Amino acid sequence: MKKIIFVFILALIGSIKTQAQDIFIGYWTNEGRTQIIKIYKEDSFYYGQIIFRRDRPLKEIKNKIVLVKMKMKKKKKLYGGTYFDCNLNKEYEVILELENDKTINFTGLNGVSNIYSVWHKIP
Repeated sequence: MKKIIFVFILALIGSIKTQAQDIFIGYWTNEGRTQIIKIYKEDSFYYGQIIFRRDRPLKEIKNKIVLVKMKMKKKKKLYGGTYFDCNLNKEYEVILELENDKTINFTGLNGVSNIYSVWHKIP
């Protein structure tokens, strides 16, 4: 009986630890390091806002929400939301997939004009 309780407690601690360490949450930069996006979670959705953008005045873009209502499909995949590209002035359906703890493969879908990028986590 003690072994069963011990195993149950270990499983509970492990599940709490994995919930606390949401790898998507944090600061990310694109391939050219021209922008920094902060990904955060509200309720069960993920959002992303621009913190820095090299080619735009700070007051124009500061805290602009560009990722909206992303849902976690698997532990390593967000989908179902949209991304607004400030350069192209277009909105994309987007999929974010973790390659590893520090890299996201970004895919934006909008008819025939799809975009692909790699984002890197900022420590």
